[in-house]
Amino acid sequence: MTRAESADSRGFFKAMRTVTISREVTKKTPSKGEIELSRVLRRLRDFPPNYEGDTTNTRNKSADIPNNLNTSVWITGLPPTCTCKTLLVAMAQVGRLGKIWSTVINPPNPKERKFYAAAKVVFFTREGAERLIHSVEAGQIVVAGRRPRAIFNRIKSAPQKESPKSLVVIFEGPAALVNERKLNEWFLTKFTYQTESVQLLAHNSARNTNVLEWRFGSYHAQAEAAVIAVTKELDGIVQWKHG
Repeated sequence: MTRAESADSRGFFKAMRTVTISREVTKKTPSKGEIELSRVLRRLRDFPPNYEGDTTNTRNKSADIPNNLNTSVWITGLPPTCTCKTLLVAMAQVGRLGKIWSTVINPPNPKERKFYAAAKVVFFTREGAERLIHSVEAGQIVVAGRRPRAIFNRIKSAPQKESPKSLVVIFEGPAALVNERKLNEWFLTKFTYQTESVQLLAHNSARNTNVLEWRFGSYHAQAEAAVIAVTKELDGIVQWKHG
């Protein structure tokens, strides 16, 4: 819904009236020239020509670091239905690669002849990124029957400082709240996220409390957001720590 104003014969605006405008009508299909201009601007900002993210967001821009510090890996040839969970589970099969900062899945786009999914995986350290690439090159990572390809991402990410932070968060609190269904419902009202797995680690029947391990798809904007939300709104009720 959008708001529109109308003026009377004296030039004064009448009260706002609400009008409904079809999304199909308001959505403008870009011309070939506009598409090409967008690609040029993406190149000038050091983004791939087909990058679909927000090029004005500084968090999406390539870090000003040497190539040998880049912690971002670009994975292609993933199954069309690949999810964060599918990829992370496949990566876990080869052992501990390193702490993951973020995981983003790019779905296929048949209109652009991109029939397989791709993913950006950013690690806390350069070593983690190197281990992932070596594992892919060795054919050790199989995602739903497919062996993907991996290279260092052109949009570079800097290493993170050493810390206990991770995409794994362990929650402890009342069983009525600290369970997968209730926390999932609550998280969905706070932020967007993906889940690799949820495991009940312990239940105290005398106190009726649970200890729950939640493995998010990313630390950045997921596990990070969960911790902020719990600290802000459930402090004193639910305790947490990184796993």
